[in-house]
Amino acid sequence: MDFLRSNTRPSLSGARTPVLLLVLAVALAVALSALTSCTVGKVTAPVVGVWRAEQAGSIEFLEDGRLGEVTLVPAACRGDESATGVRFTGTWRHGRVDDAGYGAFVRLASVDGSLTCEKYLQYGKHDGVEALMPGDLGIGGTHFLRVGPGLPTAFASPKRRIRTDVDPLRRRFPELGELSKARWIGAALGSPDPRPAVPGPTDVTVDGFATVDPAKLAVITSTGTWKEEHISCPVPDGLAADLGEPANWLHSELFDRSITWDHYTGSFYFDRRTSRVYFCTVNPKERAG
Repeated sequence: MDFLRSNTRPSLSGARTPVLLLVLAVALAVALSALTSCTVGKVTAPVVGVWRAEQAGSIEFLEDGRLGEVTLVPAACRGDESATGVRFTGTWRHGRVDDAGYGAFVRLASVDGSLTCEKYLQYGKHDGVEALMPGDLGIGGTHFLRVGPGLPTAFASPKRRIRTDVDPLRRRFPELGELSKARWIGAALGSPDPRPAVPGPTDVTVDGFATVDPAKLAVITSTGTWKEEHISCPVPDGLAADLGEPANWLHSELFDRSITWDHYTGSFYFDRRTSRVYFCTVNPKERAG
C-alpha cells in the first residue's frame, strides 16, 4: 500500500505541472501586453494636425487614422517632377523605422488613381519648431512644418521676398505678351530645414501672378482645349491674400508645353474676369521674346 501511495503522488504532481506552466505563460503574456501598450502610448509622435512644406504641399492628419485635406506635388509619391499639386486621400498610423525615431507611416492614393505609395514621416523638434521629415520624399531639403493658430508666423509660413518687376517674367514667358501689376516669388525648392547647417537644394521656383493685356488674353484662350479648374499647385502664403480665389481659372496643358517646351515644369492659369495669369514653375529658362 505504501508502495502504491509513493508511486501515485508523483503522478499527481506531474499532472499539475503543465497547468502551472500554462498559467504562468498567460500571466506573462498579459504583463508584456500591458507593458507594450504603455510604452507605445508614451512614444507616439504628436502628428495630428495640418503640416505644410511651401514648395511640396500640405497634409492633414486626423485623429481617427484618416488623412484630411492633402495636396502634394507628384514627386512626393514617386511621380514626375511637375510643380502642379495633386489631391490625395489615405490613412496613417504611428510607428518608427529602425533607430530613426517615431513618426507616422502614411498610405497615399491620388484622387485620379494614378499614384499610390507609402511614406514614413519622422517627427522632430528643434528650438520649439515641430517638423515632419520625410526620408525619401523625392524633394531635397523638404520638411513639413506644423501650421495653425498660435504658432509663430516665421515658422508657420516661411517669408519670401515678393517681387513686382516684370522684366524677368517677360524674358521667361514671352508668350504671355506685355505684363503689368506683377507679384511673384523666386525661391530655392524646399522649405527651410529647422536643423542648422543643412545645405539647401539648387532648383529654383518662380511662382506668382501678373496682369495680361486683355486682347492678348483673348488670343491665347481662343484656340486649343481649355478647362475651368482651381489652381492645383500650392500658392505661397505671401501671395494668396492678394490673389484671391476666383471660382474658376482657365488651364490648358498644351499651352503649358508651348511655354516650357518641355525644358522645365510649369503651369499657367488665366482669369478672364481680372485679366490675370497665375504661374507656378520650376527652373524656368530665360530666352529671347
